[in-house]
Amino acid sequence: MTVARLALSVLFFSAAVHAEQPDLPHLGARLPETQASHAFLSSAHLKKPLDLSRYGYVEEEYLISGQARVFDWPEGAAQKVLAQGAYTTRILVRRPRDLRRFNGTAIVEPFNPSTPVDLPVMWAESHQQMLADGYAWVGITIKPNTIKALKQFDSTRYDSVAMSNPTARPRCEAAAINAWSQPTTSADETGLAWDMLSQLGRLLKEDSPTNPLGQAAQRLYMTGQSQTAGYARTYAAVFGSTVVDLRGKPLFDAYLYSGSPPWQVPLNQCSKDLPPGDPRLITHAVGVPVIELFAQGDIGTNIETRRADAEGPRDLFRRYEIAGASHTDPWEELSFASAADMSRIGAGGAAGGREVCTPENVTRSDFPIRYVFNAAWRNLDDWVRRGVAPPRASRLELKVKPGQSFNPGDAFFEDAMGNAKGGVRTPYVEVPTAHWVGAKSGPFRCLFVGYKTDFDAAKLRSLYKSQDDYVKKVRGSASRLERQRWLTPADAAEIVREAEVRTLAWKVGAPSSRMTLERYAEYLRLFNSGDDRYADLYDDEVVFDHGPFYGVLRGRQAIVDFYRDIRTQMQETVTATEVIIDEQHGVMAAELTTELRAIRDGVKLASRTLNTGDVYTSRGAVIYGLKDGRIVSIRGVMGGSAFQAAK
Repeated sequence: MTVARLALSVLFFSAAVHAEQPDLPHLGARLPETQASHAFLSSAHLKKPLDLSRYGYVEEEYLISGQARVFDWPEGAAQKVLAQGAYTTRILVRRPRDLRRFNGTAIVEPFNPSTPVDLPVMWAESHQQMLADGYAWVGITIKPNTIKALKQFDSTRYDSVAMSNPTARPRCEAAAINAWSQPTTSADETGLAWDMLSQLGRLLKEDSPTNPLGQAAQRLYMTGQSQTAGYARTYAAVFGSTVVDLRGKPLFDAYLYSGSPPWQVPLNQCSKDLPPGDPRLITHAVGVPVIELFAQGDIGTNIETRRADAEGPRDLFRRYEIAGASHTDPWEELSFASAADMSRIGAGGAAGGREVCTPENVTRSDFPIRYVFNAAWRNLDDWVRRGVAPPRASRLELKVKPGQSFNPGDAFFEDAMGNAKGGVRTPYVEVPTAHWVGAKSGPFRCLFVGYKTDFDAAKLRSLYKSQDDYVKKVRGSASRLERQRWLTPADAAEIVREAEVRTLAWKVGAPSSRMTLERYAEYLRLFNSGDDRYADLYDDEVVFDHGPFYGVLRGRQAIVDFYRDIRTQMQETVTATEVIIDEQHGVMAAELTTELRAIRDGVKLASRTLNTGDVYTSRGAVIYGLKDGRIVSIRGVMGGSAFQAAK
């Protein structure tokens, strides 16, 4: 991109500034949460349920309604309005119960509609950071295809939700609807979304008893991922400078989004795509901070959208390209709707049939992009509130030029470790144990999933003298990246803890098909140290009956996810005093003592609530079912207990 091209973009949009305050939408009564009816994406009904009360948060769902306009690209000093009509949508609010913990900023996330259902991707990636920092988060449904799914999920609860075409007849035939507005119909209108977002922003900044946050937000940040990153980018471009709050300031105070498409989202479903080379395809100055994040896997479709970083006076911009990362990852999916809720819609969470992506039979990437996102949120907030600009990063180093064929596995210059050069670095590429590729080859959706190849023992030994040497290098990398503000202190410490408990090129259960006392002892050691490889001793379909308070956990991943959450609240140490193994009958019994030490306030147990430093000790027996040397079932029998308050 040339400087002249960016200048044209800035000139175009600065000429279109015509400030207006959005209308205030009508906020309906809070929708009830009952056994018969609950919000789609309710935190209690996710793949990995989240008890927000443990963090001092509440969750509330409302319907909002109003009159929204249908726009086309501006001409001159005013927005081009094509039509206006009624809408009703739903918002899902997660906020601190005690408003003294509210940091004054609400993050607005249009739900990603790229599958048949609403997806809260940015919440999914960074909810731990948002909860720790006291943000409010508000998700909003913004596309007709997911409204259809909501009605299938609960037709009574969502009966009035609609984004209907406000004109008497279709403005274009179904065949002429823009491909990037699909799936939709001529009876609907995706273009109502822009006023819906503006009116929600007005509601959240309103000093009114009807504000669902409980008080007016001082700041609003818009976010999104993939398609809704496109919504955030397009909103910033077209409305970011024109829509203002009651103080006359931009309604949204900043934008942070990830993996936006290279086109602008159509302003209405009958609009034509902007032609190649159009300056409006490049993110321009909007007068408030903008942070664009791209995984390595996103770069193949976003080479031409690259532009220089800037910091003022109106152009406040950072672009981050994250080495090794993929567009999607397993972590985010834990915060999507549960299988039970998806079954009520009759969808598995993905659109279309199976597409062949290459290479096949590789390990899906679990690159933790959330650590980069978390630091970006901290840096964005510092930029808005304190004027401290975020760090700058180089771009990923590409072998190919715009317009050339792009093979994700061979598109980047590689470092000595075999990973892409340049971009935002993390310990996972600076001190690697795997080769990371951000996307597969094949149809468009293949770009969403990356893969990794773990280094074998010989490769690891060539890189690291010992386990201690590996940990030392991870610690050094994490410490430096923390100082440079690429990692938060909490995430840097978590990455080091992960390295400390990792035993490279070794898996529990690999050497033997029999359960032994030694294998069980190693299982407990890994569990107590927070190393998820304790779960390698489980069968894929293991069932853990955790009693009436926590319920039944089904499958290895469910147990791992459960204890990952537990480790954010307390340190758990399990000691075996006696273990009996009956391999012939497939049973193992262990007498265990479990110590739970709270690392934050308000940790709820079945019998009491712990605060920081409190210690709860229990004794009991655990019965394990065994098959082929692996654990297939777990059931505990409670014995005595003791409590010691923090000193």
